Amino acid sequence: MENISSNLLSNTLNLIQLARETARARGVEGQVQRFEPVVQKLTSIVENERNLQPAPSVGVFEQGDFKSLLAIIQNKNTGADGNGNGDRRNIVQMMAKGGMNEVDIARQMGMTRDEVRVVVNMAEMKERS
Repeated sequence: MENISSNLLSNTLNLIQLARETARARGVEGQVQRFEPVVQKLTSIVENERNLQPAPSVGVFEQGDFKSLLAIIQNKNTGADGNGNGDRRNIVQMMAKGGMNEVDIARQMGMTRDEVRVVVNMAEMKERS
């Protein structure tokens, strides 16, 4: 099973289960009985593969570094302008330069998409001048 991806195994199991349920819906009990051991065996194989697979990689929002950075930003009371907005702007700019889109930045920072767009555009204007 080493050469078969877990996704392929899962998809095969789903297909066989679908075929079994189709046979059941059509009233063909003989086919249902023939599919049953195949479904059971594939289920055990898929479960074993899932147990052997390394933990799935998490998105940027779940990575420790990102969470630490976000916690620092959210806990910071003051920034360069005295109210924390300087730090927030820097973080928004770093997130944008890192490739995050406006919607994700806005969601993480508790801002509107328009606010994020303004901060990013201001940074781009400063870089041009």
